[in-house]
Amino acid sequence: MAGVITGAVLLAGGGTWQKVWIDIDTGDQEFYDPGYWYVRDEDVAITSYQIPPSGQGTVEVPMYTYPTIPPIGFYGPSMTAQQIAFGQLYDAIYMDEDSSHLLGRYYWFTVEEDIIVAIEEQPRDPYYEP
Repeated sequence: MAGVITGAVLLAGGGTWQKVWIDIDTGDQEFYDPGYWYVRDEDVAITSYQIPPSGQGTVEVPMYTYPTIPPIGFYGPSMTAQQIAFGQLYDAIYMDEDSSHLLGRYYWFTVEEDIIVAIEEQPRDPYYEP
C-alpha cells in the first residue's frame, strides 16, 4: 500500500509503547503501481493502522533522504537505504517537531492482518519531480 504519513498516535507507558496508530493518506489505491509513484489528490482517504507494540518486533524503516540527504539528481535504484527504527522516525517527527519534514513524504507500507510490518520511504527527486 502506498501513502503519505499524516500523523501517528502513541499510547505509551513505562518507556515503551503499547499501541501506535499511523494515519496514512492512501489516496486512490486503484491507480497506484508499485513500479512508479505518482500523486492523485482526488478521493483521498485517511486510513489508520497499528504497528507492533514494543517488544513484539521492530519495524525497520529504509529511508533514502533521511538522516543524510543525497544530492539533487542522484535519486534512483542505486541509492543506498539508511536503516532506522520506527521509534527514530517517530521521535524525529514529534520530538524534533518534524524539522526534517518526514510527514508528507511518500512511503510504501506492508500490512499484514491490519498491522504495519514494514515501511519504506519512496523518495522523489525535486530535480526531476517538482
